[in-house]
Amino acid sequence: MPASFRSRQAGEGKVGCIVTILILLVAVGIAVKAGPVYYSNNQLLNDVKTNIGPAASRARSDMPADELAEQIATQIRGKAKELEIPEALKKGAIAVTVNQGSSDTPGNVHVVLNYTRPVDFFGITSYDFTTDETLDITILTNIK
Repeated sequence: MPASFRSRQAGEGKVGCIVTILILLVAVGIAVKAGPVYYSNNQLLNDVKTNIGPAASRARSDMPADELAEQIATQIRGKAKELEIPEALKKGAIAVTVNQGSSDTPGNVHVVLNYTRPVDFFGITSYDFTTDETLDITILTNIK
């Protein structure tokens, strides 16, 4: 009787191993497809927060707000192109407004990133990564 119990248990182990391997392969496939999209989106957001804001602070205080906003938007589009995010290059995906401060108050850069990146999981299904971020960055141009 213990011998038949062992043979039944051995068969269940093979099925469990195959199921585990299949689950692991699916997880690796999802990571391979979704990982780069997630990473590049986060890289763009981090770059806007860390590099674009300080660049706006170094802008001349006599620069018109529209010109500064266009310069910032161009920098963001350049980073999106570098990170291979074509959806961010489409019209309306990046909106930048600048409120310049006076000698007493700091200015503000308002950046809106709104785009969707589709990810196809080997033709079985797809998922849309939506980036809808609003960033407010304080610019201190007139501090002496």
